[in-house]
Amino acid sequence: MADEIQNVRAFGSESEVESVQTVVNRHLAKHRRQIDATLEHLMIGAAKGQLLDSDGSTVLVDLFSRFGIAQTTHSLVLGTGTTKVRNKVLELLDKIEDQLQGVSFTGVRVLCGRTYFKNLVGHPLVQDAYARWMDGAALRDDVRGGFEFGGAVFEQYRGQVGGNKFIGDDEAYAIPEGVADLFIGRFAPANYLETVNTNGLPYYSKMEPLAMNKGMALESQSNPIFLCTRPGAVVKLTA
Repeated sequence: MADEIQNVRAFGSESEVESVQTVVNRHLAKHRRQIDATLEHLMIGAAKGQLLDSDGSTVLVDLFSRFGIAQTTHSLVLGTGTTKVRNKVLELLDKIEDQLQGVSFTGVRVLCGRTYFKNLVGHPLVQDAYARWMDGAALRDDVRGGFEFGGAVFEQYRGQVGGNKFIGDDEAYAIPEGVADLFIGRFAPANYLETVNTNGLPYYSKMEPLAMNKGMALESQSNPIFLCTRPGAVVKLTA
């Protein structure tokens, strides 16, 4: 609106009033960040097999149900102190290899919710393994960004918007890396006259003056769809 630039000086200037375009660009940058968060939410949904509404709980589409596919699950049995967690991780890798049916992959990354990650790093045998590695460095440092155990990299996933976490605290998903076209994404064009029958882009933004030139109307949009082409290879972990 007009009052957003009233008597506002540009940074480092004593006389130049901040231009309309500068304020518009600031708003568009915020739009871009919000769309990026939505895209990540949808990509995680493709990995989990469920697309959720913005409230973080309402299921819009259950992809496993839609395509008649059973989700692959695996338990690390973290609730038992004597569980050989490393062997359970190796079993997880075997399940992923079986689901990929000979397709090569470079590694496995496990995205963990907050509670799941704490249960993993707090397991006695996991702690014991790292007590002997680099004089227990992994027990002293913040390993939430990722640490390797049993041939997989475990990290605490932190994506969320407004308190709605993309991966629940008690959830974890093992995703093979280096698989060609494991995830695919497509973008539809915006619903503008000039974009009809054009290739879709990830971001669209437009602006036009308000009535009586009282401000600028801004709109940004993205029209994506993301799918996992081998959903059985993404394994949902239980404690």
